[in-house]
Amino acid sequence: MSVTFVEGKSKSNPLGGWKVNAYNGRRVRQKFFSRKAPKNVPQEKWDRVQELRAEHLDALCKKNSAAAKYLRFVRQNHALVKPARGIGIHGFNLSIMPKNKDDDQYYCGFVVLSGEGDQKRFLIRAPHRTYTDVLHEAIDFWAESHDVRPKDKARVLANAPGPECFKALRRQLNQEGMSIPVSVLSDAYYEQRQDFVLQRIEKRENTRIDMPDTIDIAHWFEEQRNAETA
Repeated sequence: MSVTFVEGKSKSNPLGGWKVNAYNGRRVRQKFFSRKAPKNVPQEKWDRVQELRAEHLDALCKKNSAAAKYLRFVRQNHALVKPARGIGIHGFNLSIMPKNKDDDQYYCGFVVLSGEGDQKRFLIRAPHRTYTDVLHEAIDFWAESHDVRPKDKARVLANAPGPECFKALRRQLNQEGMSIPVSVLSDAYYEQRQDFVLQRIEKRENTRIDMPDTIDIAHWFEEQRNAETA
């Protein structure tokens, strides 16, 4: 998008004018503001009006283009993101990766693009760095690095995938030729395992039968059996 002055080169446009390449979100269109003034309007005044109109349209198009670009950034995967890596935003990918190039152990985590174009890695290392903790840390960094509005950050957090996304990523990577063992998913599923254990404990506590301190054990079992068959 830009404003360009075009010299008059034809009988229909002997005075020239200002050309604007206007982007409407899908394609670029040209808008021309001619210097040919209406009757009774001074040429100098008309030139200024047309130039200002061209500049206004150009500024409006730039604003709309920036808004459209921002919405794509916070609502869509980048067009070059490979399968099973994206979570629906630009600059934020799932990854299963080693801690460093000399490490044979792989970890689940996130790779986030900074505002300067560098990549920062966030590894899940339970129990100290759980999936939820690392996800929030990575999204905080992403939002701060790219001036993401608070409401968009909140929406991304609310709609973020669960740890099962790494199960899908592992399957995809192995289909692409890697050999990642299922044990790599352990840290990502740590919180789910903890919740499952707590649920089992609560269920056991709720179904526990309290026995008197002094009781004929054989008689007690007989009462329980009769109660169950009654």
